Amino acid sequence: MVRQFVEATTHGRSKVLRDVDLAFVIDAARHNDPKALKVVDRAARSLGIALSQLVQILGPELIVLGGEIVSGQDLFLPRIRAVLASFVTPKLGDAVRITVSSLGLDIGLKGAAAMAFRRSVLDSKILRERICAPLAAVPRAGGGKSRRSTAIVASKLG
Repeated sequence: MVRQFVEATTHGRSKVLRDVDLAFVIDAARHNDPKALKVVDRAARSLGIALSQLVQILGPELIVLGGEIVSGQDLFLPRIRAVLASFVTPKLGDAVRITVSSLGLDIGLKGAAAMAFRRSVLDSKILRERICAPLAAVPRAGGGKSRRSTAIVASKLG
């Protein structure tokens, strides 16, 4: 979106706009900049078409959008809903709710970390070999290796 806005603003010339990010484009669209609105419309239409395919195939009750789109939800959500309404049957379109995540911009990273942690706790082999093994290899003050740290971690998780 930023690239499209910069290209439209500079009319294809090599002039580079400094400090342009998605927040800048969204702010420009909120101030009715026609080029920014065109970029937002195009992105919302593309996302709406993609989501309409998802709705047609899976029929979800809820779609949660995350990332930087959260900061422009007032611009994106109405446009996405309009596109979705024109591409899906009314029965499916009325059944799905579209919202944005309240968990912040780095929700993908948080989700990946949570999934990795859950998998490591549920799989005892991963827990022993990847998580607890580094703790067991830490030298103790008396010169030997500490197995107590490993047992404590494993007992708290188990």
